[in-house]
Amino acid sequence: MKTKKVAFLGEEYFDLISQVPVLGSYFALGERVIVVHEGQAYETVAEDDSGSG
Repeated sequence: MKTKKVAFLGEEYFDLISQVPVLGSYFALGERVIVVHEGQAYETVAEDDSGSG
């Protein structure tokens, strides 16, 4: 399963939390987190690592 990379504390990070509030609980665990929600894997990464995924 490939992850959707999301820049930690980036614009998409906050958009995702607004759309799917439960992700905020998982993302709050640290700067580098992988969580699967409804069949989609999300990975928080350093802002400059979010380009591909």
